[in-house]
Amino acid sequence: MNNLIIIIYVIVIAFYSGNINGVNAEDGNYPIVNTRSGRVQGRTTKQLGGYVEKFLGIPFAQPPVGELRWRSPIQEKSWTDIRQAQKFYSACMQNENSMVELPPLQIQEDCLYLNVFRKTSANSTKNKNATDGIPVMLFFHGGGYSLGASGFFLYDGSERLMQTEDDIIIVTSNYRLGVFGYLGGDELRDDTASGANSTGNWGFQDQRAAMEWVKESIANFGGDPNKVTIFGESAGAGSTSVHLLAPKSNGLFHRAIIESGPPMAVWVTRPLADANAQYNRVQAYLKCTNPTCLRSFNASVILDAGSHSRGPHTKVKDISWAPLIDMVELNDTPSSLLNKGLINKVPVVMGTNRNEGTILVPGLVKQLQKNKTNYNNTLQQLLGEKLGVEVAKEYLLEDYPEPAAWWAATTAFGDVAMTCPSRESARLLSKAGVPVWLYFLNHELDAMKSVLSFLHYGVFHGTDLIFVWNKSLVLFSEAEQQLAETFGKMWTSMAIHGDPTVTSKVNWPKYNETNDINLRIDIPFSIETGLKKEKCDWWKTHPFDPNNITSVHTIFNDDIGSNGVDAYNDIWKQLYHL
Repeated sequence: MNNLIIIIYVIVIAFYSGNINGVNAEDGNYPIVNTRSGRVQGRTTKQLGGYVEKFLGIPFAQPPVGELRWRSPIQEKSWTDIRQAQKFYSACMQNENSMVELPPLQIQEDCLYLNVFRKTSANSTKNKNATDGIPVMLFFHGGGYSLGASGFFLYDGSERLMQTEDDIIIVTSNYRLGVFGYLGGDELRDDTASGANSTGNWGFQDQRAAMEWVKESIANFGGDPNKVTIFGESAGAGSTSVHLLAPKSNGLFHRAIIESGPPMAVWVTRPLADANAQYNRVQAYLKCTNPTCLRSFNASVILDAGSHSRGPHTKVKDISWAPLIDMVELNDTPSSLLNKGLINKVPVVMGTNRNEGTILVPGLVKQLQKNKTNYNNTLQQLLGEKLGVEVAKEYLLEDYPEPAAWWAATTAFGDVAMTCPSRESARLLSKAGVPVWLYFLNHELDAMKSVLSFLHYGVFHGTDLIFVWNKSLVLFSEAEQQLAETFGKMWTSMAIHGDPTVTSKVNWPKYNETNDINLRIDIPFSIETGLKKEKCDWWKTHPFDPNNITSVHTIFNDDIGSNGVDAYNDIWKQLYHL
């Protein structure tokens, strides 16, 4: 194991030095492009026998500091000189975690920057000055609305571009996180012209500002502003879901891909009453009585206050936040809007992974890996006595391999938080006339089944990222490499044609309520119907509402945030970095 650790560590260091922060002197090519606010100079890097142009750290809004903290983003100021865009800029304010360590990124409030990846003309199949332009894919990272950065090495688009025959331009964007991105309440409304009296959706509005930048600047990179796909994973997928529901985002994107963040999930948005209570707790912690007082504190103090703002029924620590139903950006719950068909009607791909719950459950559940006798009691602590008892009856230990209590509990949480809401979202989108394709990722990475089997994470939340971004270093077999190639073809086909099957040639019928069909992504692929129908039907008759739970420990107010960070550190650092 120690030898394996050394080998992987050396590979990753080589990956970083050759592909992320260093300029390849042998390429000697520094392309210049004019954006809406000035010229930027990127760099060309060699990737898989071809060349990719990267433009990194491009500002798309003014730094949200001082009086601009907790206000809607304002367009970046213009510059006259050529701006160097050859390395990732800072990550938005957050606690230290692996997603800002690989590679190391500065953490600060001045963080509203994006990155553009495109093939060089020699590797492109289309002239970048062609009138029709190249389809664009704009990615929003995950991290529970509180963690992550567009500079995380998984999201470097170079490998995906060079493994994809079709021409695509990839854009990755930061957005404000945690207390800086989602603190809101009636006392913190932005009454400026750009804010339109909104509140608590600062990070969400940053994402829209990135879309507006793409609309106004991407043509100069050879992109088509009328063929933009937004996609994301986890909170990035939840954000994509909310843009489907937000009237102000209409027309800024033309397809959507939602990886583990369906609009019907209870965690995707939060009500105004919760935000007001959370705002009051932050004020009380800092002994403030108005927004001016809050804006007077430095960023580290605000970050700490955000970590102490949890209430008895809110998610805590680093995932206490989500877009807000503020009656400006959203005027109703996602469930109500979907049922009424009040959505931005663009083609949608959405899906989840088999073992979503292994990352997302509170640390209390992790004890079940070693002690199954606490299964019933743990469920009652997390779900309330009544629902906990019923879940234990529905998710019987004898139906799961060892450690049975761990797999049963994490499966239950994955079903209620991800997979069942995804299927229900597909049903409602289809009913509203939206073309939708539903998938279920069932393939467990060879690495997770072998060298990292002791983690018991299975097809964990985020597994899809490795295939979507084609991280070949951790695809251990030719079959997995082929799976990643097909993933790329499906995703880029969606971006180009609004249909994931055109260039991928995958047999994947659209979802509708009658056929109830989904693609089972495995080796080999297959088509199935009634995704987890029995369990999802059961959850419909046993709805989970965290606001109805009076237990001291709930599934949303235990240490789920820290456990999720620890789990990702386990995976990313051991798989890529140890």
